[in-house]
Amino acid sequence: MKKAGILAAGDGLRLKSVSAYKPIVKVCGSPLLELTLQNLQFKNFEKIALIFNNEEKGMDLSLLPSLKILNVDFFFKSTPSSMHSLYEVSQRLDIQPGEHFFISMVDSIVKPEDAKKFHQFCLTLKNDESAIIVTPFIEDEKPLTLKVNSQNYITEFQCPITEDVLITSGVYYLSAQVLPLLKEMIQTGQMKMRTFLTELIKRNHKIKGFQISKTLDIDRPEDIQSAEAFLKE
Repeated sequence: MKKAGILAAGDGLRLKSVSAYKPIVKVCGSPLLELTLQNLQFKNFEKIALIFNNEEKGMDLSLLPSLKILNVDFFFKSTPSSMHSLYEVSQRLDIQPGEHFFISMVDSIVKPEDAKKFHQFCLTLKNDESAIIVTPFIEDEKPLTLKVNSQNYITEFQCPITEDVLITSGVYYLSAQVLPLLKEMIQTGQMKMRTFLTELIKRNHKIKGFQISKTLDIDRPEDIQSAEAFLKE
């Protein structure tokens, strides 16, 4: 695995009472972005691209030393959705045919040991396969639900919450073969990441779900305490 991106262009409105800028919200004493870079093993990648929104230009980047340590190619651009942020980051990474690239949301809370297992799993994928970390643990207000078959391939997204349903974690390992559809959806005015993922399944792109017991994301002030307790377990 050589290329990776982080999507940090969200507005973080529900966290404004904690910090004006979501990437530097403190979790376990560290800025959220620093925690993501460390826990998700970004040190293993040769090229990393990161998108901030334009309002984050006022952020104190000295609080994020890993940007320099890891030689992260970060840039500022406000986008209407995480799907658009994914497109912008993929352009900076210059993905070539046959390659894969790793993507994480800035607020995806995954334990380091689970991230390591996911990276090892991704090395087994074929060129036309992608993967997503999935979990049965549901705490999100608007989770992206999914189901998998006996081989752990995702069969549908946006399904009703039932006993066997899983949700995405915001951590992806994507084949270069998803990029033509991503570009098509941007050009046709589609607006949501979940719409893009759903369309991939409809067009028979193979996506495996890598299941772990629990992941979290940070959207609200109360999520910070939940994440700290989870990481200290």
